[in-house]
Amino acid sequence: MSVEEYSEKEIEECIKKFKKFISIVVSSATIDFARKVKGCNNIKEIALTELVDRNVSLSLYDSDTFFDFEEIEAENIENIITNKSLQKIIKNLTKDEKKILYLTAKDFSNTEIAKKMNFTEKTIRNKKSIIRAKIKAKMEDLKDENRYE
Repeated sequence: MSVEEYSEKEIEECIKKFKKFISIVVSSATIDFARKVKGCNNIKEIALTELVDRNVSLSLYDSDTFFDFEEIEAENIENIITNKSLQKIIKNLTKDEKKILYLTAKDFSNTEIAKKMNFTEKTIRNKKSIIRAKIKAKMEDLKDENRYE
C-alpha cells in the first residue's frame, strides 16, 4: 500500500500521533538531561511545539514515510489466505503472532524477525511454537466439528 492510498484524514491523524510521540520522546529526554545538569544555570527554555513544528517536516513531499507498511500487511494477513477455516484461525491470532507469521512467510530468519520486533531469537522461536500449536489445535477442533455434522 502506498501513501497515496490513504485518505487525507488518515494521513493527518498519523501526523498528529507522530508529533505527539516526538513531543513525548523529546520531553522525556529533556527532563533526563535537565536532571543530569541540575547545577547548570545557562540552560535556555524552548517551547517544544514550536521546535517540533519548525524542524520536523511531515509533508507528503518528503521522501520518508512514517507508515509501517509491513505492520499493516501483517495485521491483515488473514485476507490473503483462501482457506476460510485457516483464515478464521489466523484472524484470532495476536498482532505480534500475525507479524511473526507474516515475516516468516516472507522468508525472514528468526534472527531477522527478532531484530525487527525487538525480541530475542529464543522468544521468536517460542512464539512460533505457540502459533503452530494454536493453529493445529483449532484445525483439529474444526475436524472434530465436521466429523459430527
